[in-house]
Amino acid sequence: MPPRGPRSIVVDEPGKADLYDTPLDEGLNRYHEASERALARVMDEGLRPHDTRPMRGSQYFDGRLPTSWASLNNQQIGELFEMMTAHADFLGAKATLAKAEKTNAEERLRLVKAKVRRSKVGNNDDKDDSTLCDNRYIEANAQ
Repeated sequence: MPPRGPRSIVVDEPGKADLYDTPLDEGLNRYHEASERALARVMDEGLRPHDTRPMRGSQYFDGRLPTSWASLNNQQIGELFEMMTAHADFLGAKATLAKAEKTNAEERLRLVKAKVRRSKVGNNDDKDDSTLCDNRYIEANAQ
C-alpha cells in the first residue's frame, strides 16, 4: 500500500467503516477549519477582500449616483468612477464570502442530518421524520 499523507481518504476497506466515523463535533470543527484554511490561502496569495465600505468624505459611499451627476467635471467623474468601482469590489467580496459561508453551512447541515439520521430507527420515512424533529438538526438548520 502506498504511503498516505494526512489528507488521504481511503474508501476501499470493507468492514472498517466504523473506524472512519467522525463524531459530530469533530466533523463540524473540520468544516470550520477548512473555511479558515481556505481564507488563509487566499490571503497568502496577496488577495485581500475589501472589508470596509468606501468612504466619500466622512460618509460611507452607498453606490448611488448623485442627483447632480450631469454637472460634474471630468475630475469629479473620475473620482465618482473610482468610488463606484471600490463599492462594486466591496459588494463582490461580500457576495463571495457569503456564498462560501452558505456552501460550508450546507455541508455542515448535511453532516448533522446524516449523523442524526443514522441514530434513528425505523423505515426510511420514519428516520427522515425523526431527523427533521431532532433538536440537533433543527439547531444546525437554524444556523
